[in-house]
Amino acid sequence: MDVTAKIMKKAVKVLEFYTDKVYTAKKVHKCDLCNQEIIIGEKYHRQSGKYEGDFFDRCLHIHCNNIIAEFCKEHNENEYSHDWIVDWLSDIYCYGCGQNEDDNCEIEVLQCNCVIRNFKNLIEKDGNEDGSN
Repeated sequence: MDVTAKIMKKAVKVLEFYTDKVYTAKKVHKCDLCNQEIIIGEKYHRQSGKYEGDFFDRCLHIHCNNIIAEFCKEHNENEYSHDWIVDWLSDIYCYGCGQNEDDNCEIEVLQCNCVIRNFKNLIEKDGNEDGSN
């Protein structure tokens, strides 16, 4: 095996299996992206799988799942971090938003009503409750 092939083999991320289902919450969950509660009766994504040998199971608000999907689509990436998404959303929504006179907003961007409203609207535009196409 040549050096390039060895490097490429190490660089490839392995997703062994993955499921993504939309449920209606029967109990309170915590969203993996925004760290806020998913309340009883609210629809949410439950994603689980095995990535690079590690099992994962996470819950996401519908709009948080849409945020991740749009970030990955816009950046042509399959990976993301919380910080990357916060920076991306801040660049789009926070600078000069006008919600506060001094542009010194104390609301975390993932809890901003403008952001939530916009990404909930993706559901209506696509016609899919789970935000998938």
